[in-house]
Amino acid sequence: MKINIITCIGSFGSLPYVSSIFKDILNKNVTISNKYEPDCLNILIDEAITSAIYNRKADIYWVDTPIYTTKQLLQRYRLKQIENNLPNLYKKCYTTSQINQEILRDLGFNVEDTIIPRPINPEFFKHEVNYNNTDYDIISIGYYDCYDRKNFRLQFKAISQLKLNWCLISNYKPPIKIYKQHYRFGSINDTTKIKLFTKSKFLLWTSFFEGFGMPVLEAMSVGCIPIYTDVPAHNEFAIGIKIPVLTKYKTYYYGFWAYKYKIDLNNIIQSIEQALNLTKEEYQNLSEQCKEKALQIYNNFIDKLNLLLEV
Repeated sequence: MKINIITCIGSFGSLPYVSSIFKDILNKNVTISNKYEPDCLNILIDEAITSAIYNRKADIYWVDTPIYTTKQLLQRYRLKQIENNLPNLYKKCYTTSQINQEILRDLGFNVEDTIIPRPINPEFFKHEVNYNNTDYDIISIGYYDCYDRKNFRLQFKAISQLKLNWCLISNYKPPIKIYKQHYRFGSINDTTKIKLFTKSKFLLWTSFFEGFGMPVLEAMSVGCIPIYTDVPAHNEFAIGIKIPVLTKYKTYYYGFWAYKYKIDLNNIIQSIEQALNLTKEEYQNLSEQCKEKALQIYNNFIDKLNLLLEV
């Protein structure tokens, strides 16, 4: 049967990108669209809560969410809308992490027990960081929005103070040109991205909440060690150096009341300094662990791939 992947075509972020990778891995008669297609197996790769609110129908939901919310926090009219919509929206629902599973079940989603992680482009596994031949101390990647969920402004302050070689892939433009290289988010292909990761010792990933976090996995796959926020989804698969979280509190973003994990400048700087103080042997050992873990996550996805093709 023909497969139709439903996603947010033309939108920013990882979802259309994941859809493209998924299509290439399937290597079958696959289309990518923004709507349900009759006579196809329709697989939705999107954000879960908004998909329910906007009645995005599919045979299989493979969803996550950057919003850590609960029935108590979610606005009442939205929750009621979700509860009314869910029974007719999908036949099976998978998600990408245990924290996503907990969130969605709390909201009334009927989520399968099996967790299926997001895949990365397998080309990443053919390359690796050469410790003695890097151009950047730190690489950062991500979309900058009005909520600054990736904490780019804090990254800028940390990099400024430490005076590091920084490669920035983002629509965020620092007020002062302190980066060594800057690419607009979405402007580079995977070949260039792989090259940049292999030329960087560390990925700085300071997001205050994630449902998964693909760039962390991509960096790990080539041995670029992530320096990442100590939040639930990351801790399910990431290996690297954690940035301690100060507190978790309720705030309003993306149209919802939700939880936010707060980090500060000092903790980011301390974690970067801890990374930079690794000896060559310590770096290479940790880098190898990253590569092994990333391959394990990818193989986990491949082992469960057929579940996404069965209703």
